[in-house]
Amino acid sequence: MSQENVEIVRRIFDAADRRDEKAFVQLWHPDAEWRPRVTAAAALEGAVYRGHDDLRQYLRDIDQTLDELHLDPVTVEPVTPEHVLTVVRLTGVGAHSRVPVEATSYVVHQVREGVCVRATVHATKAEALEAAGVGAA
Repeated sequence: MSQENVEIVRRIFDAADRRDEKAFVQLWHPDAEWRPRVTAAAALEGAVYRGHDDLRQYLRDIDQTLDELHLDPVTVEPVTPEHVLTVVRLTGVGAHSRVPVEATSYVVHQVREGVCVRATVHATKAEALEAAGVGAA
């Protein structure tokens, strides 16, 4: 199951990178929760996206915040039977400021029965592993 979950997470990043709303949303449970750090709302207000409608809004929020956003999943690995840790390199340009943006984040996706039920972004690998319930490695 772990390798299947890795593939689901890879497909999530691919769909988000392409802004393919239909493909992106179908990979998430209808009651899923996504806690990103990419959008202005998430960075400034701690936004949480819950459910398919919010996930669609997330993709719109990305485009309002960053132009030329590219999400590069550098490594994608299972850390528990349900949790996948991804090291993500984000590059883009501020939509209004035109300032280049580069960041590396650690994303934990919890996958059950072929869909993501929860995902969170962390600043460090140790924080991400702790969130997945495995502690720092």
